[in-house]
Amino acid sequence: MTRTLASLLLAGGLLAAGQAMAGGEDLSPAPAVNDGPLIWHNESLTYLWGKNFKVDPPIQQTFTFESASA
Repeated sequence: MTRTLASLLLAGGLLAAGQAMAGGEDLSPAPAVNDGPLIWHNESLTYLWGKNFKVDPPIQQTFTFESASA
């Protein structure tokens, strides 16, 4: 139970950090042509846990953070 709680707290922290950084200054190199302001952005944090896998290890978990903008 403690491991699950720690994993959920980590996931929540990553999500909060991603949301906080979304409003921050863009540090990537500027494109040659700027077509205007940011139209939309979306972030997704996914936690997947499973057991009884037939491969090693039998219990697996993964975090996935996705970010997209236009």
